[in-house]
Amino acid sequence: ATENIELCEYLASQGFVVIASPSMGAEGRTMTVDLAGARAEARDISFLIDSAKTLPDTDLSAVAVIGYSWGGMAALFAAARDTRIDALVSLDGSFRYSPGTVKEAGDVRPDRMTIPLLVFSRAEETLETWDAMNQNKTQGGSAPNVLNQWTHGDLLHVRLLAISHIQFSSLYQRSERFGKEALQFSPADYSLQEGAVSYNWMVRYTAEFLKAYLKHDETASLFLRRTPQENGVPAHLMASSFRAAIGKPAIGDTPPAH
Repeated sequence: ATENIELCEYLASQGFVVIASPSMGAEGRTMTVDLAGARAEARDISFLIDSAKTLPDTDLSAVAVIGYSWGGMAALFAAARDTRIDALVSLDGSFRYSPGTVKEAGDVRPDRMTIPLLVFSRAEETLETWDAMNQNKTQGGSAPNVLNQWTHGDLLHVRLLAISHIQFSSLYQRSERFGKEALQFSPADYSLQEGAVSYNWMVRYTAEFLKAYLKHDETASLFLRRTPQENGVPAHLMASSFRAAIGKPAIGDTPPAH
């Protein structure tokens, strides 16, 4: 729950009610990277939305879920099953790297989802790494790519070129381990300072995304459609692409209500 406390605090300062939860497995407190674990965390997310009803300052007509790493998988599962969720943000979420888990779930259908999705990812892995993952049946093999299937909801994909997976967490960036081993995490010749700056821009883009889709802020919508350079992002840190939703799923092919 504390992995991205700076992100949570910034969103709260922008007028959002933020509730963060730890990743726990179906049978215990330890997270499990499997279908049962993803389903358990998705149920926790829906439980938190239920609990928000008890707070005096919440508007449940505008709800988003955000997940980092395996939490991104859980957030996708929650968004697929809970119709109260209006937007999804993935911080290098695991559904890009373990598409087999999405396929195995059966009822998590990115090709039928209509909510907007903001995906942050690191610099792409090598072709050899992707090939090795595809050869591993536990990773899904030929399972469909979630981003390629996301056609009925707006999709904004932001690649943060200066950071590794661990740097998507502000807690890890401040950890003793990171301080000792930081250089092996940083891609290419990027500095740790550039990694920190990249994290700050990730936070900014997340806030603008939520303003655009939950608060219908036109200025925020324009921000998302501009290039990173037009928004003031330093050169060589970020690349972004936007794909607007194309129609709606065919009649009879919409996700069930929950």
